[in-house]
Amino acid sequence: MMKKQLFRNLSRFTLIELLVVIAIIAILASMLLPALQQAREKGRQSSCSGNLKQIGTAAIMYSGDANDLIVPAVFGEKWSPAWGWHNLLGPYLGLANLQNLGADGGSTVYPKIFACPSVTVESYDENGWDALGNVRGGYGINSSSDSDAGVFLAGYFDEQPSGKITNFRNSSKTFLFSEGYWQLNRYKLTSTPNHQNGDGKKLPNPHSESRNVGYLDGHVEYYRGYLPTFDWSNKNSHLFYLGRMY
Repeated sequence: MMKKQLFRNLSRFTLIELLVVIAIIAILASMLLPALQQAREKGRQSSCSGNLKQIGTAAIMYSGDANDLIVPAVFGEKWSPAWGWHNLLGPYLGLANLQNLGADGGSTVYPKIFACPSVTVESYDENGWDALGNVRGGYGINSSSDSDAGVFLAGYFDEQPSGKITNFRNSSKTFLFSEGYWQLNRYKLTSTPNHQNGDGKKLPNPHSESRNVGYLDGHVEYYRGYLPTFDWSNKNSHLFYLGRMY
């Protein structure tokens, strides 16, 4: 009888005790939530890095079939119809149908491989990122050039030809792809930090104030901060955008 009475007394919680337990659970949850969010973002960053790795590999394969030329940023009849690097790399990414999407009147598509997991499709309009060749995505290509020095990366219509990968001795330090608008070059990235470029396109950092950068040799790095502003007095800036030191 005494055992039953003792068990009954132990099994009862007062209101204060219950509130204390709830408060402890809430505190533990608040402590764990940031860690869970960081882990989730780390997963998205890793997935984004995988996308850029595949895109970079596809760009190298394209160059191998195009006499070593870097995939053009955009080509066509300026601007209608116009095809972009998404369309050209499609066949190397298992999306051969993308080659035919640059014609007028085509429907816009959102291939998953061209979408950073940390940048929602809904934010494209907010950032001012429109379609190229009827493809919308969250990555951009480096179309920088220095015609005086004969340095060209991704081509831009007939105004700027594509360069050859073999012309770049520092391909592991020259960026080719990163998150953002479909075109990223030294002329556009003029603000510090690069929240917005010369065309009014916003370029937020998608991964905890950092981003992924795919380089000309195909490797991908986790880059802390915004894409650097091009500066003629900075040799590292020349290397990053143009692949050469002056």
